[in-house]
Amino acid sequence: AIERCGPARDGHFYSMRGRDISHMCGLTEKLFTKGILRTAVGDGGNELGMGNVEELVKKHIPNGEKIACCVPSDHLIICGVSNWGGYALSAALFLLSGKDSSEVRLFFKYFKSSYFIMFQVVNKMKLY
Repeated sequence: AIERCGPARDGHFYSMRGRDISHMCGLTEKLFTKGILRTAVGDGGNELGMGNVEELVKKHIPNGEKIACCVPSDHLIICGVSNWGGYALSAALFLLSGKDSSEVRLFFKYFKSSYFIMFQVVNKMKLY
């Protein structure tokens, strides 16, 4: 899940400003269940999968007590901008594909902002 709003403890879905947006959210969290590998990318604390850091969101994020998603993930990428985290995940998967270095350079030409984040992800996962 990337930038997909998840439910708070009260079952409602909230924007970062604390606005109830439940009426605009499908029940995607029903697909995000144990038994499948759950990878999540989030930047604010209200995203699906951010349940791993729910208490930190409540403590450090404005409106955190209200908006914190309670649904965890198996692998969580926290970043300043969720799209960048998605690019980083894509870049890591691309590197794992075994493509030659010229293709890797071309890929990074378009996704420079995720370069640093991607190496943080790959390093944590001990993939190289």
